[in-house]
Amino acid sequence: MKLDTDIAIKLFKFSDKYLQNDLNDKCMNFLKHNLTLENVFTVLDFARQGHQLYHLVHWCLKFLENNINICNVANLIQYLDKKPDPEFETEHSSLKKFAFEIVRNNLIDASQKQKENLQFYEDFLIRNVEMDTFKTLANFICGETYEQLKLRNLQKHVFDFAHQNFETLQERNILKNIEKNFFINLVSYEIQKQKIFKPIQDIPDDDKMTIENGKGSDAQPKKGLKRSEPSHNDRISEENPALKQIKKGFVEKK
Repeated sequence: MKLDTDIAIKLFKFSDKYLQNDLNDKCMNFLKHNLTLENVFTVLDFARQGHQLYHLVHWCLKFLENNINICNVANLIQYLDKKPDPEFETEHSSLKKFAFEIVRNNLIDASQKQKENLQFYEDFLIRNVEMDTFKTLANFICGETYEQLKLRNLQKHVFDFAHQNFETLQERNILKNIEKNFFINLVSYEIQKQKIFKPIQDIPDDDKMTIENGKGSDAQPKKGLKRSEPSHNDRISEENPALKQIKKGFVEKK
């Protein structure tokens, strides 16, 4: 009979059940040597779900590594979004790291050729802001490539991750070899979040009248926002003392 992927999988299951080793081997060889970008995820699911066919899983992984690029990595990302089989967590992690590197290294190309997918790729990177990827992403958002993309959602998530995990990152020496600009931008981002400015509507009515009429010895026309004057680092969060110390240093130098 003329085999295709679905028939080969069904025959493999029957041959496995009835101990038909020759047919089993023929089906396995067909699946290995007829992988395409259209059927590889079907075969990978079959190999992972209940059959524990580790050799077929590794064969599929090798195929993906040799054939996945920025033009078709979206299919791999969608596959990775499925809950991984506990038996294959290592392989799932390996695939995710592989997809991550493809997206990060080719985001400029994607922005020029696949503008409609750019947000999809950025969301994938955001979902993978973690200890293992932090150093790579921290340097990435400080580079010219990221500036050209004019994206800011990823930057925000990397900064928030740094704020929440600063001491752990420091303890694990993950902060080594990160661009100095990252820390400068992190401080600016955090200061901006501290709401140093307050709306002019918070000013007492009498003061508003003075400002609007231009009366008073020190009155000057003011519009929009009024700056409150924080004292040193009073408004910097106490959550991360180590980060606060770095901020203080930057402020004093400035």
